Amino acid sequence: MCAQDMPADPSSGYRCAVGHAILTPAYGELIHSFDAVIHTVPPFFGSVAWRTKLQACYQRSLELAEAHKLRIIATPLLGCGARGAPAKEGAQVAAEALCSWDMTSRSLPRTIANNTALSVLRFALQQEPIAQTLVYAFDRALARVSEESMTFEQ
Repeated sequence: MCAQDMPADPSSGYRCAVGHAILTPAYGELIHSFDAVIHTVPPFFGSVAWRTKLQACYQRSLELAEAHKLRIIATPLLGCGARGAPAKEGAQVAAEALCSWDMTSRSLPRTIANNTALSVLRFALQQEPIAQTLVYAFDRALARVSEESMTFEQ
């Protein structure tokens, strides 16, 4: 993971690979509202392994948040906007990645017991239709996860 190579000064121009994430202390105006900033580089829509790399952005960001005991995260809908992903596809990937992370996080029971678990994930969205798209994508992803866990238990 590129976090190991991150220089102490974020203005030094370090470049993180697509699909990876790094954590830095908050700086500048952000220091008044945040303790840390997780930086991640989503892929351009339609690029090779787009879905997998975008899922990795969410998963690696959440792993860093958990490792640093962050309890609240705010995020845009990664990959949408400058990276070109339509909101529907970006929302589907976000929902799938976040639902699968919750299901596979091995240390989650320990962090909940120690009251250090990530407890809030906020999406910063600019339009109501995009928020509705994200809610729909989460409903579908959670239904799939529920079906898969019921099949697994039988």
